[in-house]
Amino acid sequence: MKVGMSGITSFTGAWIARDVYRDSRVKSLVGFVRKRASDYDGLAKVRLQMLGSDVTLVEGWSLDSRSREMTTRSLEEIKKARVDVWIHHHHFMESFRSFDYDVETYRKTCIEPLEELVRTLKESGTHRIVYSGSYFEPAEGSFNDPAPTPYAISKAEVWQNLKQLARLNDIELAKVVIPNPVGPLENQDRLIPILINCSRENKVFQMRTPKSVADNLPVTELAPFYLRACFESRSSSESLVFRPSMGGVSNKEFADLVQQELITQRLRMSPCIVQYSDEINPLMRRNSPPDEVNVDWPKFWDFYAKMVE
Repeated sequence: MKVGMSGITSFTGAWIARDVYRDSRVKSLVGFVRKRASDYDGLAKVRLQMLGSDVTLVEGWSLDSRSREMTTRSLEEIKKARVDVWIHHHHFMESFRSFDYDVETYRKTCIEPLEELVRTLKESGTHRIVYSGSYFEPAEGSFNDPAPTPYAISKAEVWQNLKQLARLNDIELAKVVIPNPVGPLENQDRLIPILINCSRENKVFQMRTPKSVADNLPVTELAPFYLRACFESRSSSESLVFRPSMGGVSNKEFADLVQQELITQRLRMSPCIVQYSDEINPLMRRNSPPDEVNVDWPKFWDFYAKMVE
């Protein structure tokens, strides 16, 4: 099988691409990226270096209804690649946590080009699309979130559009709902890198949401679900949906675990001082109904420490 995938320079995308390609059933993986590989820096550059020559890159690939020339060229690259399965992993992510999320740019890059993309995939022989969802979507794991962000709503909107377009183009559709991924090469504004950096620099970390519950999943546990989404047969006309889950723990509990297992025991550093805000309305987020994952946490912490060192 030949797999095409967008968004491979992201934290989750890089690990998914790496481990999907390593499966013996996958003969090749084509990664579609926005820039030339040599133009990436920081974590995105490191992630591409991790993938090495295993992944064939299509550079300068971008869908944007504001640029007909670029979109046409990118769709031609899809035709040339002729992939059996398309992993739809890209999404407009700038300021995604904010209620000031740029909805107009999101629509121009994620919604308006979607019809042409799905039609092009079908015409070039793709038989299945795998969508990377999020447990922030209103219909997913945010059990008591009174105000989903524009980003969360946007992820759900893409899924609804894909369902309609897949039906019209007679193409199979699957979805993996990503909870809260953790692991090496994650962005520096996430909890584990913050704790590590505060420990190194002897700084105090202020945790604003200690009581809120998150479904923390090692990023290396995602690929098996993507492989199932690529290969598993459907028992009905409904889309396959996978919701990997660890069940959820409070942010304070998880921070304590990181401090003990990773920072103290494996990195041999002093834990950073954490001050906890008085959280009034904690949120509970976890994938449901869950596809439960059994994680070898000691092995994962060993792996994380090795990558950090």
